Amino acid sequence: MNLASNGSPMPRHPLFDADLHIINPQFPLEPNAGYLPPSFTVQDYQDRTAHLSVVGGAVVSGSFQGFDQTYLLDALHRLGPGFVGVTQLPVTVTDEQVLTPGCAPCGSTSAAEDRRPWNT
Repeated sequence: MNLASNGSPMPRHPLFDADLHIINPQFPLEPNAGYLPPSFTVQDYQDRTAHLSVVGGAVVSGSFQGFDQTYLLDALHRLGPGFVGVTQLPVTVTDEQVLTPGCAPCGSTSAAEDRRPWNT
């Protein structure tokens, strides 16, 4: 049985983390009004949530990640199939480009394509 920080038992119900941020300095980061958040990698997230029953979540891109998708694809790969990504794209990216496998402006790769529900 897992215990909360106060020593009380914690229920083991499956959880979906609806808004999490991964800040991996191995990928491009852009200051927003001079601010860059501290590093918080997938490993940091997994360590911080190990006592919970997190089965999935939504990794949300921050303004400091600009239009870079590489960190997101890496994070989703490491976190597993229960996780999805929320990102920002330039206004010039069309719906067709978003849905096109290998679309350069979208940053999608075979790893991202494999995660699409219609490929399962």
